[in-house]
Amino acid sequence: VTLANCSLQEEAQISCDIFGFAAKSASARILTQEVHACNDFQNGDRVKIEAHTAEIADGTMKVTLPPCSVVEVRLQQ
Repeated sequence: VTLANCSLQEEAQISCDIFGFAAKSASARILTQEVHACNDFQNGDRVKIEAHTAEIADGTMKVTLPPCSVVEVRLQQ
């Protein structure tokens, strides 16, 4: 699942019920930085993918999206 928070100032709390799939755990990666950030020759690693957290509890996935971020969540059986 890939989720995006387009807000420049507010985080988003996401809670999704999972149907038809017995997810037991979740892992997540995030791409985030301030809206004008970019990678260039002087700052080749400013915007990068990092580990993030997501959880599964009672068939519900929960993840927090910081402002200006894209998060990939992988569900495992």
